[in-house]
Amino acid sequence: MTHSNKLKKVKIMFVIDFIYKTTGGTENQLVKLINNLDSDKYEIYLLSLRNTPWIIENRNKLKSEVKAFNYNVFNHKDLGNIISFFKITKYIKEVNPDILLTYFRTSYILGTFAARLAGIGNIISTRRDYGLWLDDKRYIYILKLANKFVRGIIVNSHAVKELTSRKEKFDDSRIYVIYNGIDIDNFKHNGNSRESLKQKLGIPLNHCVVGIVAGLRPMKRHVTFLKAAGRILKEKNNKHFVIVGDGPLRKDLEELSKELGIYEHIHFVGWQRDVISYLSIFDIGVNCSSNEGLSNAIMEYMAYGIPCIVSRAGGNEELIKNGVNGLTFELDNDEHLANMVIMLLENDKMKKEFVESSRKIIENEFSVERMIENYDRLFGSI
Repeated sequence: MTHSNKLKKVKIMFVIDFIYKTTGGTENQLVKLINNLDSDKYEIYLLSLRNTPWIIENRNKLKSEVKAFNYNVFNHKDLGNIISFFKITKYIKEVNPDILLTYFRTSYILGTFAARLAGIGNIISTRRDYGLWLDDKRYIYILKLANKFVRGIIVNSHAVKELTSRKEKFDDSRIYVIYNGIDIDNFKHNGNSRESLKQKLGIPLNHCVVGIVAGLRPMKRHVTFLKAAGRILKEKNNKHFVIVGDGPLRKDLEELSKELGIYEHIHFVGWQRDVISYLSIFDIGVNCSSNEGLSNAIMEYMAYGIPCIVSRAGGNEELIKNGVNGLTFELDNDEHLANMVIMLLENDKMKKEFVESSRKIIENEFSVERMIENYDRLFGSI
């Protein structure tokens, strides 16, 4: 082997539909991956099918070359997409990456076909959620055609691996589980933030807070959260419930909290850029989702030191082991959830044990460093 061959970098190209913000799980994890891969070892390219304000503003902050196109991912019948597709294919061929990875549903298909036309051999796809779009039979048919050119699929939990294998009929020996990574050092306690935020929300300093971080969408099951809150407040009226997130169900959920007679104890704070400030007031973090790949919100609870109660769904039980570092409740069972909240709030020893166990699990299995090691190992094997 010559000296020049030893120094040759591996070209990695990431293809994604768009990036509008990095608060979403996939976009957040992709940016972490790009900025933490060894730049002495990898030459990194980011291809976005659609240009966005976020890309325009942040392209120079990424440790990669960034190329954005004008493919209309919201209207695939747009005639301009044909021109964009061939421009995308040409660019991929010019770069000629050693490995190309696709993110989001349009890229799973269009990105794969473009890479194939460009002559790329190592095409890797990803699946990072419970993919409710997998119920679209026409999409699944086309996806399976694209998968014939895919060398492997990276998933972020064993639950998503099982779903991908079952729905897409993809060989599970070529589905690789790489857990999300979290920046543990970012989750430091701020006592001043806790007091000032409680005062801002009108929550007495000596009242406990049960919180949930999730978009206000049906799969997140905020109805279960509110019904559990109603049960708890019948017994203990010194509790408050904070909902961080926004979405199409907000008005309906606010109406439900009024119908339950608990509106004064429910705080809808909307989408927040600085979620960590709100974590400072949580005494318990809850996740009620019916479908979850690997919840970044739960990981953030764990990293911040918040005891967790989560639904038995998707990848939640890969993060929270019942009775070990948190509690798990039967999906949609608000009575079960309410009983667990009351029990955990009254058991300081259990809360402390859960927090300590969660911290160790995050450090050992879900750090950014561990995630990068796993990607590096997979890229090496390819």
